[in-house]
Amino acid sequence: RLDNTRMLMATGRSVSEARRVIATWGLPCPDILVTSVGSEIWRSEGFGDYRLCETYAATINAGWRRDEVLSVAACVGLAMQPVHEQRRWKLSYFGSASDAARATQALADSGVAARVVHSHGTLIDILPARAGKAAAIAFEAKRLDLTLADCIAAGDSGNDLDMLAACGVAILPANARDGIADLLRGKAFQSRHSHAAGVLDGLAAIYGPVDRMAVRHA
Repeated sequence: RLDNTRMLMATGRSVSEARRVIATWGLPCPDILVTSVGSEIWRSEGFGDYRLCETYAATINAGWRRDEVLSVAACVGLAMQPVHEQRRWKLSYFGSASDAARATQALADSGVAARVVHSHGTLIDILPARAGKAAAIAFEAKRLDLTLADCIAAGDSGNDLDMLAACGVAILPANARDGIADLLRGKAFQSRHSHAAGVLDGLAAIYGPVDRMAVRHA
């Protein structure tokens, strides 16, 4: 439904970092920014300005015991990422997949509801149980009278896995990592091209030729 088409950028970065990258690369400003691994939704107000969605924030905040997550993570021995990576609804650490698994078990044993997301081989993000990229996209889709089946997602790392699995169409560029290609085998279109070229390749394969200049200046 073209009247409800929206461009949404989902990233593990903070909103300030996402906006910096958009400006640096001269990218079109998306209608919606889902930042900090799906723990924040920011909606465009025009001219590059964005406003935090307080309703989504209240939704994921229910049951979020940040101080207890900090305590459990410390007991597990996770090393925190720099302070600028920490957010109200996201705590970020360094660690392996096995460290992430230990943190998941320790949180469950302590009765603390949270999601542990491992990506890029060395990064661990701990989010409210109701947060995540898929959750944020589902929230926005419902607001626009759409479903996840109407959504197209493209991503390349472990923190994209939930949205790729949940959306109606999933595109993986050739640089996909964290084993998501195997996990999504049969579900996602896998391109031979990397990065943005892989996304455009996927769109062309699924929907027909893509006007790259129109996409660049949309």
